[in-house]
Amino acid sequence: MICFPLRRCEHLLPCAIVTCPTGSTCKNLYSGKVNGFECEAEASFDGQGAVSPHYHFRTENIDNFTFNQVSFRYRAKHGGSILHLSHPANGTSFKVSLEEVWNSASNLSDPYLVVYVNETRWSDKLSKSLDGAWHTIKLSIHPENQNLILHYDGVERKTPLVTLFPQNLIKGILSAGNAEIILGSFIRKGNEAYNVGGGGVDPASIRVHDESLHQDYFRGCLGDVRIGEFRLPFVSTAQLLAINTLNDSLITTTAPSAFYMDDRAEGRVGLGCVLCYERECQNGGRCEDALEKYDCKCEEGFAGNFCEVSLEIRILNFGRWELTVSSGVEDKSWPWNLLVMTRRKFRG
Repeated sequence: MICFPLRRCEHLLPCAIVTCPTGSTCKNLYSGKVNGFECEAEASFDGQGAVSPHYHFRTENIDNFTFNQVSFRYRAKHGGSILHLSHPANGTSFKVSLEEVWNSASNLSDPYLVVYVNETRWSDKLSKSLDGAWHTIKLSIHPENQNLILHYDGVERKTPLVTLFPQNLIKGILSAGNAEIILGSFIRKGNEAYNVGGGGVDPASIRVHDESLHQDYFRGCLGDVRIGEFRLPFVSTAQLLAINTLNDSLITTTAPSAFYMDDRAEGRVGLGCVLCYERECQNGGRCEDALEKYDCKCEEGFAGNFCEVSLEIRILNFGRWELTVSSGVEDKSWPWNLLVMTRRKFRG
């Protein structure tokens, strides 16, 4: 029997009686004592807006907590918005994104970790941060000088990412009952606000905005996203209630203070890390290993990440050959839509 530590086992630990969805693992929460649970998982974001979870923060007294750091794990080859926080009344905002910035000297895009503080942009170039491998980011507020410090894969950067980070900015945003808390995209200032009505305690009061207002969708995988000490879950209360018919009170309130994913936000989060999507493969291509490989496996005569490049080989007289490459690519995972049409010939 799994029970509370230092007890006579008259009370079961939450994870002994709670079932988390497939692809997630139940974890008991401790804050001096066992006071709740959460379902740990990684989640996939397709870069097209099918997944863009919204959250609200429930607590009896937010003054008991300090939100002096933001952290997450990610795996991606393209950039996008990771976390967006916004106060609907005073317009204060905080956004973290991965961005590709064109370098005219190298004719390549350089990856950057970018933070927007009330729409002011701060950035740091992170080589190989969009190489498709797992990486960790931690942003922490220095207690003495209020600078925002970036830790990349466990190593602290020498130069502060943001100088004089506004004191209590994140706590002030989270204090608003209808704050915008969004993963995988963001809403530009001036668009209709996301409203979870009074902290989301009454589900009937929730009004979800039009998802077309979102932009800068992230394509990749996220794991262990935290604001302060609190994880943003990838499992909603509705999902938990569907597979846990007993202990409704335990499921509805997973912990005294926690982030909750809104049940009505458009698109359900896919648990686990998916890297390749069959719908993106063109010309008969397919995902050979969607959990490990980003690119589509192409049929003969095609190439490119999504098999979008057509290869035509003609044998000429006297053993000479000609290769024609034609491609038409519209990649919506970039910050802009770029239509490229090429037709090139190589001879030998």
